[in-house]
Amino acid sequence: MDYEHLGVYACRILAPGMSNIYPSDDLVYANNNMGMDWREILLDLPHFHHDAETYKNCLMN
Repeated sequence: MDYEHLGVYACRILAPGMSNIYPSDDLVYANNNMGMDWREILLDLPHFHHDAETYKNCLMN
């Protein structure tokens, strides 16, 4: 979600157990892409109906 926070254009990053606000420049120049593998799954959650083993494999990889 993009928005302004304290007069700075920012993007809220959602991560289990964490909540931080990063200025957009930080995302461009100091981006940590470890969560990119989760993006497709998270965006498709309303339609992601698989068995428990599939979910477990997603978490373990």
